Amino acid sequence: MAARIGFGELLIILFVALLIFGPDKLPALGRSLGKLTGKAKAFLQSLTGELEDEEGSLKDELDRIKKDMQDIKKDINKQ
Repeated sequence: MAARIGFGELLIILFVALLIFGPDKLPALGRSLGKLTGKAKAFLQSLTGELEDEEGSLKDELDRIKKDMQDIKKDINKQ
């Protein structure tokens, strides 16, 4: 669930940041925040990819187990 920030809230945040950090440090702060956001996004995409790969392997393993169980059931029914 992502938080949505409207234009008014964004203006308030920028105004407060301007008051706290001043006009000289605000561009550097924006760049740092942008880099941090990019790194976090890349990390989350990597994590999502790994989880999807793991989900695929687990699904394959489950399918294999189900097939083995069906084969065992057929063998039992033959006897």
